[in-house]
Order: sequence, then C-alpha cells, then structure tokens
Amino acid sequence: MKTSMNMLRIMDDTGSLRDALAPLAEQNINIKFLSAISIDKKYGLIHLLPENQLSTSDLPKSSVVFNELSIDIISVTVQDQVGSLKKMLDVVADSKINLSFCFAFSLGDNKAVAILGTPSSDVQRLQNVLESYEE
Repeated sequence: MKTSMNMLRIMDDTGSLRDALAPLAEQNINIKFLSAISIDKKYGLIHLLPENQLSTSDLPKSSVVFNELSIDIISVTVQDQVGSLKKMLDVVADSKINLSFCFAFSLGDNKAVAILGTPSSDVQRLQNVLESYEE
C-alpha cells in the first residue's frame, strides 16, 4: 500500500521530541508509527506516520523543527515468522530496487508489517513489485 510518511529534523536536545510532537496532539493528529533517532550531536530525525496523510504544509509548526519532508512509502504485510521479511526483501533486491530505509514490526495474529522507503523514482516500481508479492 502506498502512503506518505513525514520526516522532521529537530534539535537533539532534552524535550525536543515532546516539543516537536505537542502541536500534533493539540490538533488531534493521531500518530500510527513513530521513529526518532539522533543523527549527530546536534540533530535528530523523526519518521512519522499519521493516521491521515499530512503534507508538510499541513504539519503544525514547532520551534524545534528545522525542516520537514513528506515522502512516499510502501507498506507491506508479511507473516510474523522467521524468514518472512527476508523473503519479501529478496523480491525487492532481485528487482534491483534500492531501499533507503525499512521499519518492520509485529501486528499480532501472525502478521507483521514492513514500511519501505526508496528514492521517489522507484516508488511506483516498488509498489508494483510488492503488489504481485504474496506469501
């Protein structure tokens, strides 16, 4: 499934994550997935998947957010068992598609989801490859 993920670059400082997310809560924006990592000693990077897609212009402003980017991603459901993620990634690699990132987690009930990012020029091709992928 193709959707959009927001990426925010923030100051890597105490309370910055809270301060970056506070405007979302104030506007009743539900977050379905979040990853926050330090990318160097000064900045952090947030990957954010809101319940409803947001363009960067729709994101509430925060004093700790330095730049925002909305990127297309593909999410795919796989079996929650040993080797399932690798099998799906084999299909992607065999199709010569480079991934920028992958987040994967269990949904329970023997299902897991992988969120895949790739350069924008490959998003449609990745979607096509994974639409034909069935475990």
